[in-house]
Amino acid sequence: GAEHWYLKALAIFEKQGNGNDAASTYHQLGMVAEEQRDFTGAERWYLKSLGIKQQQGNEHGAANTYHQLGALAQEQQDFAGAERWYLKSLAIEEKQGNEHGAAISHHQIGRIAEQQGDHCKAGELFLKAFGLLAHKNDEHYAGIALGSFAGLFVRAPPAAREKLRALGLKVLGKELM
Repeated sequence: GAEHWYLKALAIFEKQGNGNDAASTYHQLGMVAEEQRDFTGAERWYLKSLGIKQQQGNEHGAANTYHQLGALAQEQQDFAGAERWYLKSLAIEEKQGNEHGAAISHHQIGRIAEQQGDHCKAGELFLKAFGLLAHKNDEHYAGIALGSFAGLFVRAPPAAREKLRALGLKVLGKELM
């Protein structure tokens, strides 16, 4: 399958000393392993990719791999590890002024907060993601972020729901629920 072809391409890139394409291929191999639920293998490939990207000073690429490591940890219910990886990605995205990437990281960290029952933190992060995406006129992902906030509101216990209602009013400037 795909892994076979990625490994063939990787052999060529490594023989050529083409670190950039090798790093991308390691990342793709990580995604294939993750899809096959080989989490150990996926992490190994992602870390190889990350090492090259860091060595080359490719911060944008490193941010993408940090994010993927966060998703991998989150998939395994390692919420602390996932948040650490997402925060590393977020730091680079904010440093580079990548509002879209930062919004996606805020959204994922919000998902972790929701999974851990921290409704207020999750709500704040979903709304922060919404604000960044709306500012970039990304209606599709802004809608997803706002939908995450609405879903959180519906699932939240009554006490948290009142805090979320107030937060939504404060951030959005109008009553939504």
